[in-house]
Amino acid sequence: MEGQESNSKIHVVFFSISIILFCLGAVLGMSLSVSRDVLASFALCGDAMHRSNENTKAIVAQEYAALDNTADGQTADTNAQRLQQLSYEMVRWIEQLRFDMILYVDGETEAIQYARNEVATSNNVPYVPATEIVEKDALNPSWFFLEDIDKTVSQNCRATELKLKLNTYKKAILELVPAEKQEKVRQELTFLNTDGHYENYYEETITWEEYLFEHVMACAVATELDAIIGDIKTAEYIILRNL
Repeated sequence: MEGQESNSKIHVVFFSISIILFCLGAVLGMSLSVSRDVLASFALCGDAMHRSNENTKAIVAQEYAALDNTADGQTADTNAQRLQQLSYEMVRWIEQLRFDMILYVDGETEAIQYARNEVATSNNVPYVPATEIVEKDALNPSWFFLEDIDKTVSQNCRATELKLKLNTYKKAILELVPAEKQEKVRQELTFLNTDGHYENYYEETITWEEYLFEHVMACAVATELDAIIGDIKTAEYIILRNL
């Protein structure tokens, strides 16, 4: 029975990944001139991504609870706490990046204000659904924000900062896994890789940042960032099962 429950959780996680892949495939195949109906459809896809992430968060929480009941040593408990903190910080940073991008693209809107009010009494980051983005098809503003020409974040642009944080996160969580499992787990975490070969429409080599975000509509950027959050939660689940 326990094995069946574990397999069920794995199926849910990988179902979440399949949603991510479907959404990203759809986004990357979009035409630059799209109708309002098509835009609305892709925005709905982004909202589905968010719901999938919430389901994955619940599964990860269950896995932490199960580990608390079965942990037979202080090391596993300490590593689980470290994993939880690393994942929380990574997800929160991306959530803030997503919110700030939408704010930059749309300005102060009712959706922005509503999102702020929803978290006014908590420490959560405001969340604006993709369907509530006003300038869904805006191309340049979202890239200008992520490119961060003025380097207001650091010496790197925001998109590069995201890549570096993902690389740091992946390295840190792998170090939590017992040495004999690390290579196997590294292979399972290839979806977090940012060092692949990327090409644009003209088959020119481009960066990871350009591949994901340049000339991409605001609603698609928001969905991509939600997808990366989903990747983080999936990675957290994989590490938990290998502590």
